[in-house]
Amino acid sequence: MATTRIITIGTGKDYASLNTFRAWLNAQDLVAQNLYIEAHVYENQSIASGAVFIGPQNSDMTRYCLIRPAPGLGVHDLNPTGMFDWKPNGILLNFVTGSYYALRISSGVVLQGFRITTSATGGATQAPLSLYQSVYVNLGTYQCGLRRNIFLADTSTAPCLSISGGLAGGTSAVIADNLFITETVASNAALVELSEPCVIERNTFVRRNNTTMRTVTITVNYDAHTPIFRNNAIIGHSPESIRFVMNSAIGIAARNASVGNYADGGVTILGYLNNVVTVANDLTISLYDLTPADNSPLIGHADATAQTTPDLRGRNRGLTPDIGAVQRTPAPPAPTGLITQIKVDGQRVIVTGTTTGAVDSATATLQAAAVANGASTQGPQAVIATAGTVTTQFNNVPIGSYVGVQMALTNAGGQTLINSTGGVEILGLEGTPQAPELVTAPV
Repeated sequence: MATTRIITIGTGKDYASLNTFRAWLNAQDLVAQNLYIEAHVYENQSIASGAVFIGPQNSDMTRYCLIRPAPGLGVHDLNPTGMFDWKPNGILLNFVTGSYYALRISSGVVLQGFRITTSATGGATQAPLSLYQSVYVNLGTYQCGLRRNIFLADTSTAPCLSISGGLAGGTSAVIADNLFITETVASNAALVELSEPCVIERNTFVRRNNTTMRTVTITVNYDAHTPIFRNNAIIGHSPESIRFVMNSAIGIAARNASVGNYADGGVTILGYLNNVVTVANDLTISLYDLTPADNSPLIGHADATAQTTPDLRGRNRGLTPDIGAVQRTPAPPAPTGLITQIKVDGQRVIVTGTTTGAVDSATATLQAAAVANGASTQGPQAVIATAGTVTTQFNNVPIGSYVGVQMALTNAGGQTLINSTGGVEILGLEGTPQAPELVTAPV
């Protein structure tokens, strides 16, 4: 297991600024050091036309760097009702591009929970914030990217964000559960321009004051990777809300990987991607709270990959997730539990346990061992769940060796699997043997 190291950023902290911290991080091999780093930011940060790069020399699924606001200072901490008044609350990252990008995030770095503003100067066309998969890619799906941030972008001449690929064989950057907004009246660039390798899922992209320019451009032109674009809401009310440019060599794979997206304006397909639907009456816009409205087509229409993931506010989407960054009605936490007793009575196995949280349904499976000696897996079968307890009984269980019992506890928030400890041996007849009844008879 990786060692967790907390680093603080701000006046009087471990590093004075994000820029000074990134100089240290760039020299680290987190795999060799077996480190997971959380960098807590205590003050607003600004990087202007710096063309600076942030990313460790090596990282993987458990050894990477998460950069987030210090506890209690994030946009979600300071807006607990979910009404996002942009300007006063939450640590802000400001990126301004000039002749080149302001910050380029590479492998092994995730930004989470910030307010982020982006703009360009001098007619620059480079995106202020860039994600780039570099030569030393060795990471899991979520270890380079952006999660649960709120972007306010000036897109007069440049998109706020771009993604570019590294070498063939690199793994995906992930952009998930973010809200992207532009309020610039004279916008000449798409709000976000993305090219693979990347996973873009469960985001809401909004162009509020301009109905002439497209909101999102997805360009896929790197044959070594299949892009994934799913469960996003693209809101712009424009003749072209989204444009897909697909390399024909990977068009079929790209189409298959893109599911559950929603656009309220026109969709231009240059290539093979053709499953984005166009509907209207999408969101209730109040300040920056882009929650799906009553009867919105976003509600409950994300695909299964969004189940039980956290939304923009960190709330459980549950088993009926909404499209976009915000879940209208959050689900309760998935239930938890513990198997407390397994009683073997001949060929009958009685299982009891305790639970926390609502349990809408439950099943149990008695699992045969690899060397079963005649055993056969039993179930899954129904479990009786009442008032914090669960119980079930397996009858006529074949003689043999069993690994134990697994229960699946389910409610609207998800499913939890709990397992017993220790094996189960079925040795003989069902029931408790009784001595033969004494019979007296005359001689």
